[in-house]
Amino acid sequence: MAKRRLCRRCHTKLEIDQETCPACGEHNPIPKPWYTPFLGFLIIIILGYFLIDFGAIAEFFGLSERAPVVEESTSD
Repeated sequence: MAKRRLCRRCHTKLEIDQETCPACGEHNPIPKPWYTPFLGFLIIIILGYFLIDFGAIAEFFGLSERAPVVEESTSD
């Protein structure tokens, strides 16, 4: 069973999901785990990796050397 929290003003026991103290009305936010910002940042990096066309960016800045396209001409 999870630990109960205490109100930071009057030290009344709060339920696990309770943000407002029933005795004094003090707002007691539920603490988030320390890894929440890192996990969000990692998800954004992974999505960016799959959604960004790095070949087009390299070509735009001249960092990529692609072979020129040669069109064949047909003569009768």
